[in-house]
Amino acid sequence: GRGGGRSRASRLMEPTGFAQGTRHIFDYALSRGVDEAQLLRRADLEGLSLRDPDARLPMRCYYDVIEAGAELTGDLHFGLSYIDSVTPDAIGAIGFLAMTSATLGESIGRILRYYRVLASGERLSLELANGRATVRFEPWGPARGAHAQVCEIYAFDFLVMSARMTGEPVPILEFDVRHSRRSDDAPYQRVFGRAPRFEAPENLWSFPTSVLDRPMPNADAALARFFEGYVEKLDRALPGESLAESLRQRIAERLCDGELSIAA
Repeated sequence: GRGGGRSRASRLMEPTGFAQGTRHIFDYALSRGVDEAQLLRRADLEGLSLRDPDARLPMRCYYDVIEAGAELTGDLHFGLSYIDSVTPDAIGAIGFLAMTSATLGESIGRILRYYRVLASGERLSLELANGRATVRFEPWGPARGAHAQVCEIYAFDFLVMSARMTGEPVPILEFDVRHSRRSDDAPYQRVFGRAPRFEAPENLWSFPTSVLDRPMPNADAALARFFEGYVEKLDRALPGESLAESLRQRIAERLCDGELSIAA
């Protein structure tokens, strides 16, 4: 495998993410005809569990599965192909928390608040200014092929999945990605209605802030409180964060409320 014979203990010292997300991508690759033994070898998953929904895996393993899936299927847009076939419940309790929130803004705010439960090594942020909501994504670790796939998966979540959940299209104001074009623009036109700007300085996409006010069709305050309590326990079980990370997290929680003043 790509892990170079690292011990299980050393791998688990790396930033981690939910095994459930990796499992979904792993199963999707199998559904595309990929050989399971070959995929396990390529992804360096020996001794790590994909079956326990609350287990955590090194982020490197998540990226390895995506890269192996893309290579073994020959699908340059493996990430987009995968995400187009899933629903928010694929990320477990956080997905249910998002779906039962009152508005899309509240849903996104909760995902940002608990994002490190999903992927502790990555950074996802939201900025509201001049009627525009801008999402920025920073993957974990040195540049690698999976970063392009993951970037497009998250762009889909905000720009396409949000539209599916609320029943209205999300107007795309900006769509920038760091990676290079891997094919013609047809896959992007089909999924997003436009191609991103490639080889940009950063990964970002933006849409009107008014989109955040849209009601969620499955809003349920009681269920949202239940799922938030469960996710809060998962968050508290993770290693402590730095002051800077803590500040980013608290800002992210309040951005969608429209109450973020300097004093606050």
